[in-house]
Amino acid sequence: MTDQATDQAWEVIGPLPAPPGTGRRVFDGTLWQLSTKASWRDLPERHGPCTAVHERHARKPAMGL
Repeated sequence: MTDQATDQAWEVIGPLPAPPGTGRRVFDGTLWQLSTKASWRDLPERHGPCTAVHERHARKPAMGL
C-alpha cells in the first residue's frame, strides 16, 4: 500500500462528495497514517497539520463516509 493516491485514483476519488477541507492532501495524510500505523503527530508536513487531518478523518464515520 502506498501513502499517496495516484493521479489516476484521484480522478475517481476527487469528484466524490466530501466535507469541506478534505482534499487530496488530507486524503493522502489518512492513507499515510493507515499504511504506517504511526501516530498522527508523526504525520509528514506535506499532508498538513496533524490535528486537522486527524479531525477530518475522525468525522467521516459520523457523516456516513
